[in-house]
Amino acid sequence: MTRAGEQHSPAERKGAIGDPRTIVASLLAGLFGGLLGAWAIASDHPSARGGDPGIAPGDATARVEALERTIEQEVRARSDLSLQVARLDARVSEILALLTKASDGGRIPTKGGETPGEESMKESGIDGNTAETIESTPTGGFDDELLLSRGMDSSEVARLREIWEEHELERAEIADRALREGWFLKERHRDELARLDQALREDLQDVEYDRYLYAQGKPNRLRARDVLKGGAAAAAGLRPGDIILRYGDTRVFTPGELLLATSRSEPGRRIPVQVQRNGTERTLYVEPGPLGVMIEPTRGDPLDE
Repeated sequence: MTRAGEQHSPAERKGAIGDPRTIVASLLAGLFGGLLGAWAIASDHPSARGGDPGIAPGDATARVEALERTIEQEVRARSDLSLQVARLDARVSEILALLTKASDGGRIPTKGGETPGEESMKESGIDGNTAETIESTPTGGFDDELLLSRGMDSSEVARLREIWEEHELERAEIADRALREGWFLKERHRDELARLDQALREDLQDVEYDRYLYAQGKPNRLRARDVLKGGAAAAAGLRPGDIILRYGDTRVFTPGELLLATSRSEPGRRIPVQVQRNGTERTLYVEPGPLGVMIEPTRGDPLDE
């Protein structure tokens, strides 16, 4: 028990919070369970059970109505699935931000308690200037100068700042209403924030969202920390340190987005996965399904396309 006025060391604070790898792994396990549940909902409709037995084969109108109901169920299920991803991604981001503040020098330790070295950063396509920016960029705000220093047009930076300000005001309004109505930090509060974040993600194009995350000091890249032998990623040639940029046609910025993309992959064909290795982009082709990769959210300069 800590007495009044007694201070914890950074190491003690990290120990109290827990190992960031364990926390993120636990959240991803929860995300996977949520995805399976939502997938079960999406599959629980007449077409998945071989059609509605109450409809005569010749009744075209009834078949059309049944198809409409099926489509509505599918849309709701997919919406629920996306909401679960947004909710759990938000929790991952909040915990990573907390761990960053609790770590010495604002850096999250890696294997053996060490921070990423120069070789690891080069593997990820992160140069010295980017690494310095990552270390010095605070989270919780919007850094206009950071985007301007990367060659962005001032009008585009101003537009993204306006979007960020409106988004943060909406989040504040949700928190204010939650406090007044007694559901602050409860499931309804988390769901409201997740829906708001999901709408923002859908409104912004990939390039814009990349810059939006970067200006706030948030992770905007997925680094392969470990590649499991026997998995689809290892068979395709993915290496530790590779940055996963795109799975199929989908740009991925968070662990939840990547997991959602792999869960939607169709069997029977290889999926193109765009990665960045040593600053060079390349395309690997993986079997559909789980990649077999331990993901570490990180940051890198926004891409122009």
